[in-house]
Amino acid sequence: MRAGATGRLLQDPKGGSFWFDAGAVCLDFAHTGGEGQYAKFESLHEPADLAEWLGQPPLGPS
Repeated sequence: MRAGATGRLLQDPKGGSFWFDAGAVCLDFAHTGGEGQYAKFESLHEPADLAEWLGQPPLGPS
């Protein structure tokens, strides 16, 4: 991973995972899930999930 990288490890509903880096934290946040057919990808279910997401680098301590 490059210095100053954004990105997150995303979990696939089928059990896999992959690194996704959109190049900006705001775009990484957009890929935390969605509505309708994308709801199966949602990773932020409770306020604690968001707090954990915000606490990870690059926003939280590294």
